[in-house]
Amino acid sequence: MAAPWVWKDGEVIPLAEANIPIATHSLHYGAAVFEGIRCYDTEWGPAIFRLPEHLQRLFYSASVFHITIPYTAEQLTEAVWRVILENGTKNGIWNWYIRPIVYVDSGLGLKQDYRTRKISTAIILESWEKSNNSRGASVQISRWRRIPPQSTDVEAKIAGNYANSELAIQDALAQGYDNAILLDLRGFVAEGTGENIFVVRRGIFLTPPRGTILSGITRDTILTFLHDQGFTTREEALERGELFSSHEIFSCGTAAEVTPIVRIDGAIIGAGIEGPFTIMVKKRYDQIVHGRDDRYRDRWLTFIPLPREEHGYESIEEETAVPNSKMS
Repeated sequence: MAAPWVWKDGEVIPLAEANIPIATHSLHYGAAVFEGIRCYDTEWGPAIFRLPEHLQRLFYSASVFHITIPYTAEQLTEAVWRVILENGTKNGIWNWYIRPIVYVDSGLGLKQDYRTRKISTAIILESWEKSNNSRGASVQISRWRRIPPQSTDVEAKIAGNYANSELAIQDALAQGYDNAILLDLRGFVAEGTGENIFVVRRGIFLTPPRGTILSGITRDTILTFLHDQGFTTREEALERGELFSSHEIFSCGTAAEVTPIVRIDGAIIGAGIEGPFTIMVKKRYDQIVHGRDDRYRDRWLTFIPLPREEHGYESIEEETAVPNSKMS
């Protein structure tokens, strides 16, 4: 469900008023960049997971397109706070999927040159119920190959890049699958349609290396805490056939969080159910994003100050003192 209030070009306005003209450049040419970020309702109040890293990537993505975002990271941080507070205080919802998007606005004509056109920035929210993904996903290996780094910047979240993913997932859905896995041009495993892939074999966690994938922030989170817990992780090229001999496979991403993959092209993976290593990763990830792991709370969570009447705190000052109120 989309939140009723959005932030657009410096103002919080009703969603119904956040319209764009049909001549908007980015609608025609895909010249937009965006992020997917999560806000979680924790026992200390709403907290945004790894906000600085997401904003850093947003600015990187814009630079690839020679787009100058007309706001600083600090201003966008405040904007995210504002739109969450505007929606949360009115409907009591604090679990949000956050979508900042930077796009080339409308102008005269449909020429591809957008150097003189206005750059607009918006932040929209969606309220997502926590999905029960323990049953596992059934996916297909797509006939479409992951767009190569020679054709785009695979580390940038460019709207146009996701046409590649849309081709794959729409094929998969039409054939009764939940999602798809794309191979790269060499035939090695790349990623899902919006998720990174992990394979578990004999207790070792394997994931495709950087180069043809978007090396996601969730992927980095999982690699970090697995290393900190003493597990062996490897970033290495995985052949298609290695998927079918794996003990467990899961995908991960900001939206998907951690999702077990139990069937590929109809073949059962491992025991055909969510495996113990996937369960462990999912539980650890859930603890971290909800602030229940002291090692990562100050490092990865940005807490939004709330008054007592909205979230049970004595005062804003008390809330911001526990556990963290700084922009890291």
